[in-house]
Amino acid sequence: MYAHKSGFVIFFSDADTFTMLVGDNKQVKIRLHGIDFPDKKQHYLLVAKSYTFNAVFQKKVKALYKDIDRYGRVVAIIKLDNSAIMNELLLREGLAWH
Repeated sequence: MYAHKSGFVIFFSDADTFTMLVGDNKQVKIRLHGIDFPDKKQHYLLVAKSYTFNAVFQKKVKALYKDIDRYGRVVAIIKLDNSAIMNELLLREGLAWH
């Protein structure tokens, strides 16, 4: 599964999960591919959530679909408007791990 979809991020549920509205007004739940975030009792969770929220919420992004997880979420690599890869930015900032 390697589809590309562009959409507008309309809902942010966690540091690594958000909902994107794609061209046909369909809501797609996205989970960031290849990275893991701090859990609720770990340091930097709020920093990671804030960073991701500020980067994607109410913004248009491109998603490269990689898989569907057991919860039905699309696992994707996210490209921001400035061509940066969200997944890589979080790793570079030390807010997630591979």
